[in-house]
Amino acid sequence: MTSFFKPYLVALLVMGVLDALWLGMLARDFYRQEMGAQMAE
Repeated sequence: MTSFFKPYLVALLVMGVLDALWLGMLARDFYRQEMGAQMAE
């Protein structure tokens, strides 16, 4: 059962980093333009 935890944690970490990169840097201007006032400052 513990053999399932390591790949799960690695995938969770990778997806978390990719999500932070996407939301924080790559698509920031797109979301600001499209969502405008709905976004928190």
